[in-house]
Amino acid sequence: MKITTLPILASLAALVALAGCATPEAVNSTAVTKALDLHKTDRFSVSVTDSSTTDTAFSAAMQKEASSELIDELEERGFDYVGARQPQIKAVFRTYPAVQASYLDASLPEKVTITTTEETRDADGSVTTTVSRTRSVPGPNASEPIYLPANSRIFLLDIYDVDSGILLWRGHLSQEDTSLNDEQLEDAIDTLVERLDEET
Repeated sequence: MKITTLPILASLAALVALAGCATPEAVNSTAVTKALDLHKTDRFSVSVTDSSTTDTAFSAAMQKEASSELIDELEERGFDYVGARQPQIKAVFRTYPAVQASYLDASLPEKVTITTTEETRDADGSVTTTVSRTRSVPGPNASEPIYLPANSRIFLLDIYDVDSGILLWRGHLSQEDTSLNDEQLEDAIDTLVERLDEET
């Protein structure tokens, strides 16, 4: 499997089916997490997109497994899983097969500055200090779409800033057939989180 990370996206990207596509175009890898000040100690929640209505291989049991695997892998690398209890970032995982040759839009949004505040107490517990964190999102940039050959499967991991809803990081990888089993799912999540770990 080959992994590629993408820059920020303004909204959820859509797959556009194409007929008779030629050779796949290379997609450049861009690390934006340093510019966005994404910390490995950030509190996170997890969401797994239910695509089982069109992708029967990604069953409810598989989705539960994906959620558990993602939590374990992120915690192993220092991120703090808190569920719905005031997370700073949200990790969203999804997978789906591409029966026809397709492109995934990878355009960038307008420049956005994100400022979040946190309250912390001093050692004696009596004084509250406000800590501000600013994240600067790059401006618009021409970016090649992701090409998906016919009869392939894509796995995506998105990291969102919870307060603003802005996508901070995206990683994706694909395999050369549409099948899905436990080993393929675990390998995909492990590889995606490993790349996130390298870029934070």
